[in-house]
Amino acid sequence: MPQLDVSSFTTQILWLVIVYFTFYILLLKFILPKIGRILKFRESYKIPSSLKASIAANDSSIKSSTTNQLLNVINSNNKFIEATNSKIDAFTKAETEFYLSSLYLKDQNEVLKNNLESIFIKKQLLDHEIKN
Repeated sequence: MPQLDVSSFTTQILWLVIVYFTFYILLLKFILPKIGRILKFRESYKIPSSLKASIAANDSSIKSSTTNQLLNVINSNNKFIEATNSKIDAFTKAETEFYLSSLYLKDQNEVLKNNLESIFIKKQLLDHEIKN
């Protein structure tokens, strides 16, 4: 195998050193400074813990006030819905009573009609008997 040939060891070691030093110089001159700048930039924008605590307290107070406002709106909507339901119930009750009274009046009308017919028939029979 040519990799294990003793005569080519020196050139292989030379190229290994050249590649590693090139990589080391590129890393040292270009890549690591960019990473350092990014880390410094991030560090400069870190929020102190005391400021984080005050932000969290403000957030919780805003959340609680918003929650209270939403609960008030929900309660007022529930009251409106209850009032509307009671009006609908009253209207439905009145409509049912009207329907039942109209049925009762129809029945009474039929009874009166039948009574008038029977009276008319009896009158005709009486008139017919009187003539005879």
